[in-house]
Amino acid sequence: MKLPNSPKKLVRLLILMAGVFFLLNGVIGETAVVSHALAITQSPDVEEITAEEIVTGNCRYGVYATSFPGVPWLSTLGSGWYVTYNPTPPSQNPGNGAEFVYTLRMAGGVFNPPLSTIDDDLVNNPGALYLVGNEMEVNFPTSGDKTTPWDYAAAYKQAYDYIKQADPTARVAVGAMSMATPLRLDYMSEVWDAYLDLYGVNMPVDVWNVHIYILSERYLGSVVEHWAHFPMGHDQYYSNYAASLNAYLLRGKEFSDGSTASLCWDTSDNIYCLAEHDSPEIIKDQIVAFRQWMKDHGQQNKPLILSEIALLHDASTWDENGNQFFEPRVSNFLGNVYGYLESEAAKDASLGYPADENRLVQQWSWFSLNVDPGWQGRLANLLVDDHTSYPDGDINALTSVGLTHRNWVLNNASPSSFDLQAGTATNVETEAGSNGFGSAELEVSFRNNGTKTTNQSYDVTFYKDAALTQPIATQTFSDGLSGCAWGYDTYKATAVWENIPPGTHTYWAKIDSGDVLSEVNTANNVTTGTVTVNANLVPFLEIEAQGNNAWLHWTDIATATRYNLFRDSSNPYFSPGTAYDNPFPPEYTDVNVLINPGAYYYAVRVDDNGLATYPLSNRVGAFSFGIVSGSAVMQVPQISIHIVNNDVVIDWSDDAAATSFNVFRQDFPYLPDARTHATVISSSFTDPNEAQVFANRYYRVTGVNSTDQTVPSNQVGKFAFQIVAGS
Repeated sequence: MKLPNSPKKLVRLLILMAGVFFLLNGVIGETAVVSHALAITQSPDVEEITAEEIVTGNCRYGVYATSFPGVPWLSTLGSGWYVTYNPTPPSQNPGNGAEFVYTLRMAGGVFNPPLSTIDDDLVNNPGALYLVGNEMEVNFPTSGDKTTPWDYAAAYKQAYDYIKQADPTARVAVGAMSMATPLRLDYMSEVWDAYLDLYGVNMPVDVWNVHIYILSERYLGSVVEHWAHFPMGHDQYYSNYAASLNAYLLRGKEFSDGSTASLCWDTSDNIYCLAEHDSPEIIKDQIVAFRQWMKDHGQQNKPLILSEIALLHDASTWDENGNQFFEPRVSNFLGNVYGYLESEAAKDASLGYPADENRLVQQWSWFSLNVDPGWQGRLANLLVDDHTSYPDGDINALTSVGLTHRNWVLNNASPSSFDLQAGTATNVETEAGSNGFGSAELEVSFRNNGTKTTNQSYDVTFYKDAALTQPIATQTFSDGLSGCAWGYDTYKATAVWENIPPGTHTYWAKIDSGDVLSEVNTANNVTTGTVTVNANLVPFLEIEAQGNNAWLHWTDIATATRYNLFRDSSNPYFSPGTAYDNPFPPEYTDVNVLINPGAYYYAVRVDDNGLATYPLSNRVGAFSFGIVSGSAVMQVPQISIHIVNNDVVIDWSDDAAATSFNVFRQDFPYLPDARTHATVISSSFTDPNEAQVFANRYYRVTGVNSTDQTVPSNQVGKFAFQIVAGS
């Protein structure tokens, strides 16, 4: 390593050297009562590293951006996401596609600012992550959201419904408790139970979230609050607030008193010493405890993030072993924690997240870029206090802890990668048009399960064949697709497939069809869907007088090879028997029927080799006397249902005898169709945004003309949950 050529860099090098001496002499020395530290992470020569070497951030690594002007340093630090505990992103650009994570703050369960603050972002930033609250269990004058479990459960539902109705692709996370101690996990259990009591269902959570700190909750042998003020509780369970406080704090971690090292040997492990503030073992224990809680509540198959982790004590604090808190100790802690989170030890098939190689934690965020003087966590700052005097992203504005963070991400973190994965391709059912062929809108969802945001354009192509040689259409995406999606499909591609013959057809969709991204896994880029085209097999029959003859003609069905023509002279609503004739092409002249006494009634259908399974046309008549024509006999609609984007679409075969169609919608099946939901003149109805609504819908349709209305069609439905369809 060559020596730095500036005083600031020399000072930082001396600090790092002092840190090594500190570790050798204190924390890992024989006199340490509690020893958890590993060797400090060595920094590469900062003279050989430029800010441009880390352009795309690693989305496992985040930061708490206390300093908005510090946001441009995210690219220097290699961080792929950031949180400000605000509901709107700062104006500063991180420069590397880092994802902003929204936080909805509250007090007593009341959002401040209101949820309407995020209206524009719900539209303009689909698929974003929203944290509902922050340290909501903490009752401290200058921090925490001070909310009881019942109030939090109600606030969470309010936020969840508000977000999902506007953006179903958004991800919603619980607010982070300050720690995952037994006392705090009691609070989360009460939130879970309160939600179930209030709404009758389990709490819907997309992403679980917690802070990991090691702070005592009460003084030794008492119920007097210490660093981490007690979780807000249910006063109605107790006769008064003090009783509530005492009952909670008996479960809390105790403070050793800060000077008596022997207390740190507490065999019940109920004391959090100052010397344990940077304990990797306790960090691991809290993570495992939270994951165990998740599994116990059926939430193992969900991602877990740590939206804050760091050391909070300042340089004026000495632990029970006589060791001071200063920057090298923080850097050592950072390396220990990051090393654990990246290691095989942080994977567990019985507790971890299956979509992420059974890792216990998917993403983590360091606290913080820069907190102001007087606040906890100053030693963990990644940026110097006067960072705004440096050019944006300048590496010289990093503290020694900031350099350790940057060098860890550059040299020790799992390599950043793209991993675009195909999600679900829609199955579409549609009707053939008058030409005998159908068209369908195709849709495929996809996500980036890699650890960095895409930085170049890529295509999504739909194909007719498994070999991917017959393209249907291609859509190009140029904006960055954030990584760390963890199984949540955040993007969609669409295409229209034209001239599809009747029948069921498979289509294939490939994400990054041009293979322009260097992905760690391309085997998951392809998925399939189906399109079913129902043949248009109902001819529309018309009749005209040509002298003494009746000329019958009807719409040609593209797949027909001949037709069955039926005639009856007594009953206009006759049941077809033996065909009167089997003409082809689609016309027939019935000779002299207009001079014969009486009347003749006709209908036609596509010939199906005598099986009589195809539907009959409308009916027409020929009379030997003057009549006034009424309406043609309407057919009872047969309806189908499918989802297009977020809309529910109902389709049925067009009926020229009908002038309009009434659409009925009910919230319960098999009810009388008492009120018309809509009237349309086409053979399709779109119920906008109904796919986003958490309610069941049931639909039926009737045909209408000037004199009559058909009986209701078959019934179809849209459900807010997965079902198996019967007949």
